Amino acid sequence: MNRIEALRTALGISQKQLADTLGVRQTAVSKWEKDRTAPDFHTIMCLCTIFDVSAEFLMGYNSQSLTANEYQALAMRTANTQECKWLENVGLGLAGEAGECADLIKKHVIHHHDLDKHHLAVELGDALWYIALGATCLGYPLEEIARMNNRKLQKRYPEGFDPERSKNREADDV
Repeated sequence: MNRIEALRTALGISQKQLADTLGVRQTAVSKWEKDRTAPDFHTIMCLCTIFDVSAEFLMGYNSQSLTANEYQALAMRTANTQECKWLENVGLGLAGEAGECADLIKKHVIHHHDLDKHHLAVELGDALWYIALGATCLGYPLEEIARMNNRKLQKRYPEGFDPERSKNREADDV
């Protein structure tokens, strides 16, 4: 699966919807996704705007930086597309990864092991994969999930964390 297809799929856009948005034929999108032809420069720029990714990423150039949406598209390349119970997978997978993180922290704090930061980072990455899957299931780009969370936290703690505001949250604060 190439990046155009991965990004389109991650955002829940059909080939026809993408073609209509770009003002091209669906066969053009299909050819791009099968690497038979490449989109022209103008279309690449439009695709970057639609998918919220860089041209370098879209065209497959290696880069050290990776946006959340780019990560989501790449991560969904490894999701089981035949799976009809993605949300169950998200919930159980997140719980499992949280348990693995908790176990590493327990061994460090309670058993006095050295903290294996690399192993913990890998487990956090696995949790991020499940979060990306959940965002995809819900039809949200991962960056929008981050923006939603940031807005919620800004409203909850406008001056930064406050223990009092933490204890006395507003009724609609979820």
